[in-house]
Amino acid sequence: MPWGGMAPFDLADSQASAAGFARVAGRLGAVSVQVADIAGSLAALRQGLAAAAEEAGRLDAAAARVAEGAAAMAGSASRAEAALSAAREEATGAEAAAALAALAESVQRAGEEVAAMAGGAAAAGAEAAAMRTGIAAQAQVTAALAQEVTQAAQRGETLRDISEALMEEMAAAGVETEDSPFIRAAQAAAAEVGRLFEAALAAGDITEAALFDEAYRPLPGTDPPQLLAGFTALTDRLLPPVQEPLLGLDPRVVFAAAVDRNGYLPTHNAKFSQPQRPGETAWNTANCRNRRIFDDRTGLGAARNRKPFLLQAYRRDMGGGQVALMKDCSAPILVRGRHWGGFRLAYRAE
Repeated sequence: MPWGGMAPFDLADSQASAAGFARVAGRLGAVSVQVADIAGSLAALRQGLAAAAEEAGRLDAAAARVAEGAAAMAGSASRAEAALSAAREEATGAEAAAALAALAESVQRAGEEVAAMAGGAAAAGAEAAAMRTGIAAQAQVTAALAQEVTQAAQRGETLRDISEALMEEMAAAGVETEDSPFIRAAQAAAAEVGRLFEAALAAGDITEAALFDEAYRPLPGTDPPQLLAGFTALTDRLLPPVQEPLLGLDPRVVFAAAVDRNGYLPTHNAKFSQPQRPGETAWNTANCRNRRIFDDRTGLGAARNRKPFLLQAYRRDMGGGQVALMKDCSAPILVRGRHWGGFRLAYRAE
């Protein structure tokens, strides 16, 4: 009998666990490398933008000096023209002589001003040449920065994929994490929505063609655009009792809603389903999120996923300059074995 009534030590299980932890450690190491690379790229980007801002300031100052010189020349020309007109109108005698004297004086002043401006223009020209050289150099820096940003974006995509795969592997392995309650809730909600849709089909409340309708019809005068589908009236009736209670699952929950295969969200939570205000696009975007299509990476990922669950991380604009790091847990909605869409449960990750 095992000592102390304890289960015998299983070497194979221990080795499998060790291998699993090794895989996790390897992934975490890859994440650290990706983060370091991205940080370096962003630092280079900040330095390049600071240099670009300095060059822009010098260019503005030179342009202002050229504009001042042009204004002075225009003033001299106007005075000379006025004097010449006065001379032409004079017929004879002392008045003509006085007018011509005034003209001569104006021309002399104009000459002095033009000479002074020529000196300034020469200096400005030299400075402009120097700036052109600097701008050419800056263009090369900008091109290099653009390449760095592209590479950083690619590394960011890889980092996000690794992180999401890591979260999914841990949950699928049965490891209880902080995401586990949200995964179970999303899966239960997806199953309930599928059951409700099947019951509606059986009762004749909707046809299968209408339930899977993709001919979205715009609602006139909405900004951002809202749309209707053949099943919108049905989801308005069936989904709130499933979705609204999930907002109380955890204080971090932001929304819980079903979407079809294209990311169309017919019926949102009540707090995100306010009537639109004409001319207030920003307010509408934040508060009128029902009847809209969310076809970004996260939205389509949730809508088209057919695995038991999908866990994604992303940054969400909360309005008013607030951005929150979010997790989006979704599970597929099946109706008579056919993939209708997904149930999304989104919550703050920080």
